[in-house]
Amino acid sequence: MSAFFDEFDLHASDEIGVAESSARLPQLTQRRPARQVVTRSPHRSVFRVQVSTDEGRSAVQAESGLERDFLRVATLAPVPIAAVVEQPRTFEAPDPETQGWVRYTPDFQIDFVDGSSVCIEVKPRAHLRGSWKRFDSIRCHLRSLGHPLVFITDHALRLTRRVHLSSAWHRYRNHSVSAARLHRIERAVRNAPSGITLHELRRRTGVESREIAHAVANRRIYLCGGLEYSTNAVLRPSVDQSKGEQHAIQFQRWLNDPAG
Repeated sequence: MSAFFDEFDLHASDEIGVAESSARLPQLTQRRPARQVVTRSPHRSVFRVQVSTDEGRSAVQAESGLERDFLRVATLAPVPIAAVVEQPRTFEAPDPETQGWVRYTPDFQIDFVDGSSVCIEVKPRAHLRGSWKRFDSIRCHLRSLGHPLVFITDHALRLTRRVHLSSAWHRYRNHSVSAARLHRIERAVRNAPSGITLHELRRRTGVESREIAHAVANRRIYLCGGLEYSTNAVLRPSVDQSKGEQHAIQFQRWLNDPAG
């Protein structure tokens, strides 16, 4: 079990194996939320998160700080993301506790450029522990329908420091960078398809680190090999398609790798 998923998150190798054996992961095409994100507690807030995808920016609502943190991490994944939708649709799944059926709405759906997608459930670890039989039943049911479901916990996010590391890149998302300098960055990275360090990219282009961070946060180029904001950070133009894996599978592999 990797560092990112603990025993109450997801048996990641099992989920990935199922995805690989499928002919095609069907895309959940509904882009509007299945229900409005609300909060019943006066002590909780709904966060409106500006999310960058490979097809532009959009505002995604998160019901908790943990969901917000996950979005910040996930949108740095080196996989072409088409859209992120909060609470995309509602499923009916068997409930092992009542022997009946329960209505379940994932927190997020991530659609990828190749048409594959994955559902995301973000929960505190303690909550997942207390309801694991029910959530595992839901996971298995959605898998049978062709919709992989990934569980993300506070424990997993903190253990890998990805929330802390991702903030350094997102800090420069709205930094002002000219189109000419962005083009210079993208061209240099395209000319190094196997990857180029931030230090070497600066040397070749004469741009500043914060301009490179802006390109990363807006998904003009991708990080690979970890989220550490340093001169040794490795950047590349796109995801490796040599294995022909679907983007949803590559995204799960990236989540499952504590090194990013």
